[in-house]
Amino acid sequence: EDKKIFMNEINEKLYVKDFECKIKKKDGTPIDVLITAYAVKDDLGTIVQYDGMIKDITLRKQMEEEIRQQTKELKALCDLSSIINRTLDLDTALQASLEKVTEITGFDIGSIFLFNEEEGLLEMKYHVDQPASLVKEAKYFRCGEGVVGKALELKKTLISHIDEHPPKRIIPFLKAEGIQIIVGIPL
Repeated sequence: EDKKIFMNEINEKLYVKDFECKIKKKDGTPIDVLITAYAVKDDLGTIVQYDGMIKDITLRKQMEEEIRQQTKELKALCDLSSIINRTLDLDTALQASLEKVTEITGFDIGSIFLFNEEEGLLEMKYHVDQPASLVKEAKYFRCGEGVVGKALELKKTLISHIDEHPPKRIIPFLKAEGIQIIVGIPL
């Protein structure tokens, strides 16, 4: 599509300045580029060649995307800070926090489990975009059980394929939702 647009523009105007597109290197690696080129005509006015240069802007595009992501994260943190400062209600603060975290990370669903030390159970207290069937089956975990319980036990973030840690009871629900990766982050 980019090639078609580029060719139409250069054939119509006889030049193109800073045309941004993606191309592939000889090894097949895609890169972002700016193309500046002009058409060369012969004595009869027929285009015989195109001269120009291609500038690789892949690194710049990656940096721009990082800046966009960081700006999004900072805005979400600012929003979250505002919510927390406006309320002393833990339920409101945690639900809002979860919504912001899923927004920032791009995760499809999320939940917050609170640990009940007396019973030794993690209980799902807040969730975002989880189907009721999964909420019901994944309501409780013991310390060490599932990704959530394992993350608590190890006191570190875990990223796991669904076949590695979840109890067998929730695997069918995860598969039904197309969930393949689970992340557990102890706070």
